[in-house]
Amino acid sequence: MLRFAYKFKPLEICQALRKVFGLPNVYLTNEKLILQVIEWHENGVDLADAFHLASSNHCLEFYTFDEKFIKKSQNLSNSTVKKPDL
Repeated sequence: MLRFAYKFKPLEICQALRKVFGLPNVYLTNEKLILQVIEWHENGVDLADAFHLASSNHCLEFYTFDEKFIKKSQNLSNSTVKKPDL
């Protein structure tokens, strides 16, 4: 939404999120996960994909039809990201 509707670049989104999450009255339930998501997004992974991958780090496999995401996510997490066999 932020990238497509408002034309924000990933770096701008990440900078804004870091500022918001750095406010004194903002508390994250899983700061490590959120910081990982922001880092991956800064490095070219879609924000939603980064969040889903970070959230599923405890899983052995992560299935997606998104070929670009499969390529970008190699060696990022403990999960093997792959296309489902149909």
